[in-house]
Amino acid sequence: MDKDIRKLIDSAKKRSLAAAAPDKQTILSLLEIGQGTEEMGYLLDAAEEVAQIVTSKKAYLWGAIGINYAKCSMNCGFCSFGEKWGIVQDEFSLSEEEILEEAAEYVNAGVYYIVLRTTEFYDLEKLSRIAERIREEVSGTYELILNVGEFDLQMANRLYRCGVDGIYHAIRLREGIDTGFEPDDRRKTLEAIKKSPLKLIHLVEPLGPEHTNEEIADRFLESIQYGVFISGVMVRVPVKGTPLGESEKLDAQRAAHIVAVLRLTGGYTIPNICIHPMSAQAVKAGANVVVTERGAIPRDAKPSKQAWHKVTPQLGRQLLEQEGYQVYPEVPKGPGSEREACGEECTGANLDRFVQPAILSLLLDECLTAYQIHGRLTDYSMYRDRPPDMAGVYRYTKSLKDRGLLEQKQSSKNRTMYSITPEGRRFLRSWISTLESYRDSIGLLLKEMGGF
Repeated sequence: MDKDIRKLIDSAKKRSLAAAAPDKQTILSLLEIGQGTEEMGYLLDAAEEVAQIVTSKKAYLWGAIGINYAKCSMNCGFCSFGEKWGIVQDEFSLSEEEILEEAAEYVNAGVYYIVLRTTEFYDLEKLSRIAERIREEVSGTYELILNVGEFDLQMANRLYRCGVDGIYHAIRLREGIDTGFEPDDRRKTLEAIKKSPLKLIHLVEPLGPEHTNEEIADRFLESIQYGVFISGVMVRVPVKGTPLGESEKLDAQRAAHIVAVLRLTGGYTIPNICIHPMSAQAVKAGANVVVTERGAIPRDAKPSKQAWHKVTPQLGRQLLEQEGYQVYPEVPKGPGSEREACGEECTGANLDRFVQPAILSLLLDECLTAYQIHGRLTDYSMYRDRPPDMAGVYRYTKSLKDRGLLEQKQSSKNRTMYSITPEGRRFLRSWISTLESYRDSIGLLLKEMGGF
């Protein structure tokens, strides 16, 4: 094995586990490693090890619902919805009842990320009302994600208030060339997401064999600037009748190679890596999120009433479990198993809403590293038996910093320390008031229920 490449991989692994920012030259060098070489095997093994550490062996299913099948004037060269291509004939939109039914079916199958996907100009006010209904009527453990067109900060905050947890939004490879979008318009939406409480999901996509290592690295690194929560790879699926319909598809080994590089260099900076379409090689290389989808699909010439290409949640769960992951949340196994299936979410111990104020309170009188914060969280009774995972603590501290509630400082030992800002103190006071109100309301509810 080439000693320099081995050293490069070892260094990347060490940096990623120390939550160091990815380095472009390292990414480019790792992407240049040849297929089928001893060095490639070493890279894949290192990425797999980092994935197991960073994710705590936890994986997730992503279930997309294409809610409207319609012509789109943006005419992206890889998308079947482009009005110029003439593929879409009979347009339709799912009703609210159909969307709720699809969402509930995904939740019952153990899908954690429920994704509503629309064409570019779908009415976001209507979608926000649908999100509210899903939150009100579909019970279970899940996060609600939207894959929609452009919007501003005001709309981002409105979507969050309506129960949306995150947004899938990406500057696609060769945006403005293979698509009808202006990259700067996409960046404005990414900036709005960053300034809001919403999580960002941004994959390197739609990836084909013609895309260069430089393009891949640039897309990955720019997404980090916007605080990406889930990264990964979406391989372009050629659709006949589109301008790129006869193009070559990226092979699974190359997709797994890119996943491994993102995982190895992303480390704790990006806790979750997604692969789409689903691939055993990519999961072994470090992907812990896989996708199933139905409805209107831009990767096909017609809608799919069943799971696209027969890739069901059950198949995704099986694939992830074969690689040693525990898919969260667990699916109920029968009567009386509701508590078992609910797991950590029932305790509230891993909810953002409780971890964030707890972190802020730890920093009221001192500066701490993320590692120290993780250790000190067990001082609180809520986290004594079920502490948040280390990747979660890194994610929360970064989110709090990006929102101006924490600031970074460098210690004499060149460690990244966090301290609370005046805005963070105001935020914490508000949270304490809210939690006190919850406590009183829950106490009253329990009393009225008579201890049932």
